[in-house]
Amino acid sequence: MEDNKLGRKIRTAREEKGFSIRKLGEKACVTSKNIWLLENEKIQKPGIGTLKSIVEVLSIDIREEMKELGYTSEQIARISEIYEQSAKMSEMSEHFEVVTTVSSTRDKIIVQEFLKQISTLSQKDKAMIEIILGIKAD
Repeated sequence: MEDNKLGRKIRTAREEKGFSIRKLGEKACVTSKNIWLLENEKIQKPGIGTLKSIVEVLSIDIREEMKELGYTSEQIARISEIYEQSAKMSEMSEHFEVVTTVSSTRDKIIVQEFLKQISTLSQKDKAMIEIILGIKAD
């Protein structure tokens, strides 16, 4: 069987985030069995839905691996868009985590600034932030 760079990249990203196969499966709504099969080179070319879910959770760029596996340019573009949105959300959530560790008076100011930044985003991005952070982005 060919070298599965995609499976290896997913495994590495999952381990870096400290996720078990089960936890990634739960977060991505993909069966643990399918993640294991993908990571262990038993599935060479997973469906776009599966990739979309995994990319959203792990915030990884898999465009090169997809090219090597023969995915279409359109499929790669869809995954690329999801990766970019996911990376943006990950960066914002990291910023929000830092905010929660600051003193309470300063928290209010920083959170207000954060919410101002959110207001410039598209409705789709706002909805993702609301889900990820559990806040209302008006």
